Amino acid sequence: MFLRPRSWLPARAIQIYDAHRFELATIWGQFWQRRYADVGLDYLQVGSYESRLPGFLNTDHFSNRDADFHLDIRYPLPFADARWAGIFAHHIVEHVRYEEALSFFREAHRVLKRSGTLRIVVPDAQKFLEAYGSSEAERIARFLAIMPPGHLDSVRPQTALGFVNFAFYCGGWNEHRSAWDFETMATALGEAGFSRIERAECGQSRDTKMSGIDTAHWAEHSLYVEAVKTAD
Repeated sequence: MFLRPRSWLPARAIQIYDAHRFELATIWGQFWQRRYADVGLDYLQVGSYESRLPGFLNTDHFSNRDADFHLDIRYPLPFADARWAGIFAHHIVEHVRYEEALSFFREAHRVLKRSGTLRIVVPDAQKFLEAYGSSEAERIARFLAIMPPGHLDSVRPQTALGFVNFAFYCGGWNEHRSAWDFETMATALGEAGFSRIERAECGQSRDTKMSGIDTAHWAEHSLYVEAVKTAD
């Protein structure tokens, strides 16, 4: 029983336990982090969770035992310069603070090969704020139309601002910590060294290897951006 604290801890303590366990896993993982040296793959997915893409190195946090390799995007990536032809980050960047995301973008630029592509998918703040700004009679319906299935099973906001808060906070220890629209994303990617930054569509990529890999039922509320490393 004592080896499974979540089974006996009071409900009010489980969130604290999960948060500390996550950070302890990061400390332990960073301490023993090894540099990835395998040359068999050219594409990297960060924040893979349960989505395993064929032909990609599917990486996630140290707490995910099913990942091919473990890392935390808040810290330097354990890869050599110019290592990857493409990097895919699906709904992971919003879980870190803006300055941590900027650090990740700089690291992604470093480890990408020339002409390599960083593909990012995040909740689109513009879509939520446009829905919030619509008429009172329409905006709840607009929010419901863009929320992906299953996201409102545990918490159902009752007001328009409740939807905005749910989308950009979510609650819990693994909440959203930054909000993005295309202008903000393009600015951060430019600061990180990318000079070719484009809005993309769900399932469509300039790199055929990254076409058709998006989670389609998240498309209505997501922003798709691709940044290309044009020079070292």
